[in-house]
Amino acid sequence: MRGQNYTDDEKATVQRNVARVRAAADWIEGAVATGQVTPEEGLARLLAGE
Repeated sequence: MRGQNYTDDEKATVQRNVARVRAAADWIEGAVATGQVTPEEGLARLLAGE
């Protein structure tokens, strides 16, 4: 990725998507630890792009 110039919109898109991935990973980690597999409302909305 060195030498690439990204627009502000592209950077914002990457940041949003990384946040979504982190939230999903946190949820998976919690589901494994607790056995609760029902997605929380906030996570579901985040993953849906809201």
